[in-house]
Amino acid sequence: MTIEYKEFGIRLTLTPTIVDRGRISLKVAPEVSELDYSNAVTIAGTQVPALTIRRTDTSISLADGESFVISGLISTNNSSQVNKFPGLGTFRCSVPSFATPRSIAKSVNC
Repeated sequence: MTIEYKEFGIRLTLTPTIVDRGRISLKVAPEVSELDYSNAVTIAGTQVPALTIRRTDTSISLADGESFVISGLISTNNSSQVNKFPGLGTFRCSVPSFATPRSIAKSVNC
């Protein structure tokens, strides 16, 4: 099995087309990619993360001197984690628990 290296991060592709005098049509294609360790695989003892990619595209028409704003690609990740006392975290009893559950919510606007 081979490991393929990929670029990741934020990429913005703009493709302008002159429509007529003083106007352009602009294709806007933002892409956000990040490493995804929750879908990683282990190869020869090395953890290799997957790649999560979010993308969209749109076209706008602009007159000479006009500008535009790009809003973000919002991502919300919810996960849970349980911290356990080794050996005791799996027992259920009425005394204080040896396992502490924790919910994690992460919202990213890129």
